[in-house]
Amino acid sequence: MRLLFFISSAISIAFAVLADNINNVWLKINNTVIHAEVAASKAAREEGLSYRDALAANAGMLLVFETSRKVCLWMPEVRFALDAAFVDADGVIVGTVHMMPHTDTLHCAPQPVLYALEVNAGWLEANEVRVGDKVHGLSTSN
Repeated sequence: MRLLFFISSAISIAFAVLADNINNVWLKINNTVIHAEVAASKAAREEGLSYRDALAANAGMLLVFETSRKVCLWMPEVRFALDAAFVDADGVIVGTVHMMPHTDTLHCAPQPVLYALEVNAGWLEANEVRVGDKVHGLSTSN
């Protein structure tokens, strides 16, 4: 009976880890770890953090684009301020922006990127994240 329980528990843990890898990712920038929800489809990227009331500390949303391209972000339905880091295909941060809630202002990457990482306003500065830093944990930069 204990063996059956152990196997069942191990399978449950494996599925939980697998599910986390599908929808979320642990990223490391310098010495800081962040847990990011992944938005890889066009619909998920467009919805982003809209209609949410908050984002947990050390959490974010990783927008993943099909190909490297110059992208813009906006905040019409986001209820709280965010910072974003634009990340190229090599995992290097090439630009950062601060975005205010409920605005249609476009915040564009300075060059083609494969990712954009949205985090709570002030998180980038508080964690000394700068242009040129490497984001670890991305599919192309592990």
